[in-house]
Amino acid sequence: MQDHEIAEWVDLDPAALHGGAPAGLIRERLRLEPSIVSAVDVARSAAFIGYLVWVDGIPPGDWSRWSVFLEEYANASRSRGEHERSIFCVQAPPAVAGSLPRQDVALGIELWRDVVTQLDLFLFSLQLSSLQTVGERPLLQRLHAALVSELAVFDGILAARLAECTTAELLDPEALLEDYAASRGWHETTWGQGWASGAEAIVDGQPIPHVCADLVNGREARAIEQRLWRAQVSILFPAIEEQRIRLLRRYGAFVRLPWRTAFGEIHDVHDLELGHLLKQLHGRHGVRSEHVRLLECLAKARNALAHIELVDFESIKTIAATGLPPP
Repeated sequence: MQDHEIAEWVDLDPAALHGGAPAGLIRERLRLEPSIVSAVDVARSAAFIGYLVWVDGIPPGDWSRWSVFLEEYANASRSRGEHERSIFCVQAPPAVAGSLPRQDVALGIELWRDVVTQLDLFLFSLQLSSLQTVGERPLLQRLHAALVSELAVFDGILAARLAECTTAELLDPEALLEDYAASRGWHETTWGQGWASGAEAIVDGQPIPHVCADLVNGREARAIEQRLWRAQVSILFPAIEEQRIRLLRRYGAFVRLPWRTAFGEIHDVHDLELGHLLKQLHGRHGVRSEHVRLLECLAKARNALAHIELVDFESIKTIAATGLPPP
């Protein structure tokens, strides 16, 4: 954004306020006229034109000063053209979400709510995971990113921390999440409510709790497992089906039809499930032993996912490493 701005970007550190007025901080930072002591003075200053002032990290205790300043600045500058004034972009701390200034002609309020999608986090996680999974099979790289995005969902800071972990660690994340919750000062008595506290967010139109919410409230086991399962389903299910098709093309001449099952006869080779293939190919001359082991892993993995259970990491590695060439 800074590379394509039409205004001069200025970062303002609110920690330097030291109990004073925002106008004074701006005056000192930009070396404006010594007479500037109020928001009105800032708005009317001929030297304060063409800036985009970025303010982030305001302590909650100082917010009231900033809120009043922004309202007064907006009111004083509303009659001036866009190229005759400067713009403030201020990130309000979550604790003051209920006491934001009133939206007005020159004062806009943008709530960071229902903005991030699951796809956003997956693409972000894929970029982060690429550094951790260099040299790994593409299936493991995609699974790593999916695990990060399903656990973090909307928390970019958590996603960055999880992306540094191995896939095996992500499949058993309770300790990692406990450390993260502790680093944020979250426990049962301090856990907030609503999106502003980070306890939940609207993602793709649906309210999603933070993964640490269940951890803090003692309901983590099943809730976290479901997130891991969703990640595995999204990546492993298509891979399992692709391998089934490739095995059918590779060993189609070994298949006997019709094949009788408890639910009737199968006459089309493409309707054969992994278990059917395993029964027909196991022990057959001309079928490679590593492909039989692959079939066993595929059948086991698909059965687990179909019953909302997790696939063990050893099976995942076998599936990723023992692929057949595309048909």
